[in-house]
Amino acid sequence: MLADNVESSVDALEPMFMDALKRLSFGIKIIRVDVNMQIGQTPHGPMPMVACIYTAKGRLIGPEHDPAQITMIPQYVRDQEFIDEQIEQGCKALRDAIAMQLVAGNGKLDLNNLDLKQFGDNS
Repeated sequence: MLADNVESSVDALEPMFMDALKRLSFGIKIIRVDVNMQIGQTPHGPMPMVACIYTAKGRLIGPEHDPAQITMIPQYVRDQEFIDEQIEQGCKALRDAIAMQLVAGNGKLDLNNLDLKQFGDNS
């Protein structure tokens, strides 16, 4: 029998992920977000998780250079502070990946997609 108040974990967590991304993605431009259910491995075995997959605009030309990050949260979590911590780590990893692109790309930037706010331009 299905309970009367069944809640979708994705529907409950997606606004929390989006809120965290809006606040914590400074210096990077998030261009794609997908929130879905996945199975994650834990020390106790496989567990249903809500995954937030987010892609940032890379500094090199071409979509193959857009780094992505996945943050997976147990489906029962409803704690914005915990989600913020996980998204903050993911955004830091994206910033690091983009910084490495500058090294690998010999400093060549995609000037059409440059986020000037990271350099102090708030216009």
